[in-house]
Amino acid sequence: MIIPDTNVTFEVTMPDSSPSVLAWLNRQAEDALYLTTTVSIA
Repeated sequence: MIIPDTNVTFEVTMPDSSPSVLAWLNRQAEDALYLTTTVSIA
C-alpha cells in the first residue's frame, strides 16, 4: 500500500507537472495507490 503525500496528487494536476513525479507514479501498480482525507475539527 502506498499513500502518496498531497504534493504528489497536486503535482499531477499541474499543466507543467514534474516528469520525475509522473514517471514515479506511472511505475506504481494502480491497486497499490491509496488517497486519504483528513478532517480536523478545532
